[in-house]
Amino acid sequence: MSITATKLMTVSPTINTNLGVLYMWGNNSFGQLGLGTTGTNRSVPVVVNATDQWKTMSCGNSFTAAIRADGRLFTWGTGLSGQLGLNNSGMSAYVSSPTQVGSDTDWNQVSCSSSHTMAVKTDGRLFAWGANRFQDTLGVWSPSGQLGTVTDSLDRSSPTQVGLGYSWVMVTAGNTHTAAIRADNNRIYTWGINRNGRLGLNVGTGAVLATSSPVQINSNDPFKFVVATSATAALRATDGYLFMWGVNNNGQVGNNAALDVSNPTLIMADNLKSVFTGNSHTMAIKSDGTLWTWGDNTDGELGSGTPGAGNARSSPVQVTADTDWKILGGGNSHSMAVKSNGTFYTWGAPGSGRLGLNDSLPRSTPTLVGAYNFAVLGSGGANFSGGILP
Repeated sequence: MSITATKLMTVSPTINTNLGVLYMWGNNSFGQLGLGTTGTNRSVPVVVNATDQWKTMSCGNSFTAAIRADGRLFTWGTGLSGQLGLNNSGMSAYVSSPTQVGSDTDWNQVSCSSSHTMAVKTDGRLFAWGANRFQDTLGVWSPSGQLGTVTDSLDRSSPTQVGLGYSWVMVTAGNTHTAAIRADNNRIYTWGINRNGRLGLNVGTGAVLATSSPVQINSNDPFKFVVATSATAALRATDGYLFMWGVNNNGQVGNNAALDVSNPTLIMADNLKSVFTGNSHTMAIKSDGTLWTWGDNTDGELGSGTPGAGNARSSPVQVTADTDWKILGGGNSHSMAVKSNGTFYTWGAPGSGRLGLNDSLPRSTPTLVGAYNFAVLGSGGANFSGGILP
């Protein structure tokens, strides 16, 4: 769902150095916009704490996490399963303004899913918190660090170190699984529940296999970027080629089929600049700046101008003839993109103001929001969004 420290969930896997102001918009039922209030949605981008500078961010289902310029981690929104990392959980565990997680100042990357959060520190240590009931989504094992020794499947409400004994480059929190790139070999490791083949282990798509510690996917290739929701997308380090696997009921894997995929599969042989996975759709920007989308199109999230459940695409299709697309983002059924000239576009489902267009109309083609040259897009929010503007 959502990732960061690179250019969040969608961009080239290098640390974002364009510190900037945080903007949020869309649904605010649980205070996930960080504006100090709940219940009042915003249909245009609104500044959060104008005096702060931020490095990266990620949106979960109804919560947000962001790393400030000084390396401190903040969360806000719902903490029902402990996903805020504030050492509390339950129906009353929500905050409506950015609240610091612990006191550490060395956070580097963060990724939120529907109900769990993953983060990497500057020294490569990996931490997890939130929902762990889906067959140990967090990857928590024994204190000794012995891989594969499961202690429980309890939720965690504060950052808990996982992946002991290794240094990690980046992590992405999927719906019921996690994927991360190890620093020593740049290979991808996954854990959590394997339903629909989402762990990429090539053990079948119907098997409800689960693992509570990192297991290497069925590939020895080095990777430089990975992003997961129900399907997972990864960019190979040597050439930027796109590989995908996991849930494929709407063709979101892009292999010209609608059957789930358990093995990392080459989808685009091009040095991609950016990739994003929504709940049921995928987007990518090629090296030539062209935009490609595939998967579900019920709400027009593919940007093709032909919305409807019957207009899904099971392989990449170019959207617009433009060649200046730069950064991608989005949510479950909406899409976002920034062009190289600094203009910001959205399309798809409009509910709760998530498109930032100050109305409640759906859009089935990329529609200009304004001159927001976001360096990071806070992807993953079900019906809200965010971005960091240098």
